[in-house]
Amino acid sequence: MHRVLRASQLNGERRAQRPPQSHSVPRLRADAPNQVWTWDIAKLPTQKRGEYLSLYVVLDLPMSEAQFKTMKYQLDYPRRFDGYDHAMRWCQDYVSWYNHQHHHSSLAGFTPYQVFSGEYQDIAHVRQQALDEAFAKHPQRFSQGRPLVKLPPAEVCINPIPAEADQSTIETGVNFPTLPRVKQKAI
Repeated sequence: MHRVLRASQLNGERRAQRPPQSHSVPRLRADAPNQVWTWDIAKLPTQKRGEYLSLYVVLDLPMSEAQFKTMKYQLDYPRRFDGYDHAMRWCQDYVSWYNHQHHHSSLAGFTPYQVFSGEYQDIAHVRQQALDEAFAKHPQRFSQGRPLVKLPPAEVCINPIPAEADQSTIETGVNFPTLPRVKQKAI
């Protein structure tokens, strides 16, 4: 019977199948705060085996995944939480530390708050003055020439447009099914 079905091409999946989908790739770019926001969810284990709390995070582009890795590698990260209140207290302390005290390597050693608020520009000016003074006193210590303060990136992207991209690769927006409805409600 299988040979007969195979010869008639009737031996495969007989249920109606959805045709293959082709979705555009979201290509997002931000060159200032509040232009692109990202979200992510992390599961926080509780003392009860198999029970997890969901931590939802909304951040200005990018770094929600980097933020979760930083969180889970903290020395005081409680591998299991006693419950919702314990997780809430720990996460509030962590978010405050992350935003105001954590000097992020991807942000050139500035805190997320300093970059978001624009404070980093004043701090960079002070750092540059200190470097200029050090260079004036001991130029022989700087084999690469006059040192410059590293600044956070001027723009960040999700799925940046490749240099060899053709016009079909470059999009005018993000292809999310609910986006038109959200835009209509805003009007």
